[in-house]
Amino acid sequence: MPAILLLAATAVPAQAYVGPGLGLGAASTALGVVGAILLGLLAFVWYPVKRLIRLARKAARGGGAGRR
Repeated sequence: MPAILLLAATAVPAQAYVGPGLGLGAASTALGVVGAILLGLLAFVWYPVKRLIRLARKAARGGGAGRR
């Protein structure tokens, strides 16, 4: 860990140009990763909610909540 901190503290500028294409590409990649994580979490939560809604509709129709 100290070696990493030492290397980070003594880093010199790269003298490189980051154009708009690379910046937009990096931003869209970051948004894509965040969006995929959020959609995954939403799907993980939505499936049990969907089952509860389906069971509630069956119970309201008189189908019984314990049946499948």
